[in-house]
Amino acid sequence: MLKIPVLPYKDGIFEEVRYAHFLQAIGISDAPVAMKILSLGACNYSCPWCKRNGYKKTNSIIQGSEWVELKNIAAKTTQHIKNGYAIRFSGGDPCCFPRVIKVLAKMIKRIGGIVSIAHNG
Repeated sequence: MLKIPVLPYKDGIFEEVRYAHFLQAIGISDAPVAMKILSLGACNYSCPWCKRNGYKKTNSIIQGSEWVELKNIAAKTTQHIKNGYAIRFSGGDPCCFPRVIKVLAKMIKRIGGIVSIAHNG
C-alpha cells in the first residue's frame, strides 16, 4: 500500500478546480478547460511566499499534508476525467514523486485525459 502526502483543499483532497486558459491559448481547446488540482504535500524548497505553506515542513513534507493511498488517488483521477476535467499535479512540488507522477500521467493519457504539471523547476 503506497501512500503519498497530499495537501487538502478546504474540506477535501483533490477537489480544487482551476481553469486552464493556457490550453485555449496554445490551441488545445476552444475554451478554458476546468482542471482538478492534486497538490502534493512535499517540496524541496522553502519559499517564504509559498501559497501552500511549503516553508512549514518536516524534512520535505509540508505540514498539514494527509497521507493518501495511491489507489485512491488513481480512482479519483479516473472519476474526474470521466466528469470532463483535466488533471493538474501541483504542490508543493510533484517532482518530489517522479515515479508516482509518471504512472498517473500515463494512466491519464491512456484513458483520454489531459494532464498538466506545475513544479518549481
